[in-house]
Amino acid sequence: MIKFFRKIRQRLLTENKFSKYLLYAVGEILLVIIGILIALKLNNLNNTQDLRQKEYTLLVEVRNNLEANMNEFNSSIKWQTQQIKNIEKIIDYSKKGYLWNDTLGIAITQFQNPEEFYVNSSGYNSLQSIGLDIISSDTVRQSITQLYDMHYTICAVRSNEYGQELFLVREPFMLENFSYNRSKDAMVPNNPGNILKNQRFINILSQRIRFKDVVIGTNQWSLGETKSVIKTISEHLSNLNR
Repeated sequence: MIKFFRKIRQRLLTENKFSKYLLYAVGEILLVIIGILIALKLNNLNNTQDLRQKEYTLLVEVRNNLEANMNEFNSSIKWQTQQIKNIEKIIDYSKKGYLWNDTLGIAITQFQNPEEFYVNSSGYNSLQSIGLDIISSDTVRQSITQLYDMHYTICAVRSNEYGQELFLVREPFMLENFSYNRSKDAMVPNNPGNILKNQRFINILSQRIRFKDVVIGTNQWSLGETKSVIKTISEHLSNLNR
């Protein structure tokens, strides 16, 4: 192809057709420029497609994490609700003057478990490492960052601080008045006949119920916020697929 154009230039020069040569040269330059522009356009298109594919893959991972979070929140709500019933049973035993039994010990053992606000964040961490600007929608980007950096952070701080405060009150009492029976997998009071008459113990149980109500409320709030972000991401992913 290059030889073909060179022959045309040489023939025009030998025939002293300078004006035609000049016009041809300009045309050849324009063709080169157009070719370069087309190549750049195709390269930019390929880069854009690569970015959108990366965006799609990352957002799918974020959405999967959020769906897993919703399952965790729902499980936590069910667990905390059951724990409240168990604690209320112990308080009811105390009010009615019943004696301690092994079923209460199992309930106390479960009630010892800490409540930590945990969320899946591998997708969001990947987004942060690559750069949040890869998300082409401002709405999606803002909704994700607000959920993780603001909402989830507030929930974690609220749960952990309140839980730590209650732990500092509860743990010394439990260490002083209970021991763990491995064969029964249950906490056993050192003085079974008097523990349900101990007002401090009942107060600690009441505080525990209040804290679990906070945990349930936090998870319910998180469910609503997370569901909203999942919807926003899903709508954006549908647009990316078009």
